[in-house]
Amino acid sequence: MVIPGAVSSAIAGDPDASLAPQIQTEESTSSPGDLNAGNGVIPALNSAPAFFHIPCPNGHLLETPAEMIGEYAKCPTCDAEFDLREKDSEEFQRRKKMIEESELANLDRKWLNRAIAIVILLVLGGVALAVATLLNR
Repeated sequence: MVIPGAVSSAIAGDPDASLAPQIQTEESTSSPGDLNAGNGVIPALNSAPAFFHIPCPNGHLLETPAEMIGEYAKCPTCDAEFDLREKDSEEFQRRKKMIEESELANLDRKWLNRAIAIVILLVLGGVALAVATLLNR
């Protein structure tokens, strides 16, 4: 099934188009709260986008309306048939990567805080030992 109007313009116009122009197009139309805008604002992780960018088995990027997730589609460029799954979309992969990076950063902060606490305890222990040594003379 070909999805009229649901294919990225870069693919529809040029069957040999690479993924780079499509990604640029996506970034150039990003909203102010989008990560691609470069302002550091993280969009809500549970908000669903209106369109998903899902690659076909041969790597051609299809812009798919959210309502079509779970349906069967045919790539207009290479005629490959495949299921439109949210977990295959670039948006899902981006959210997954953000969550993993956030969890890793939190773990790094925990270890840094523990290391700082240990250093403080060692310094205080050294000071206490030095004071005790001076008082015993």
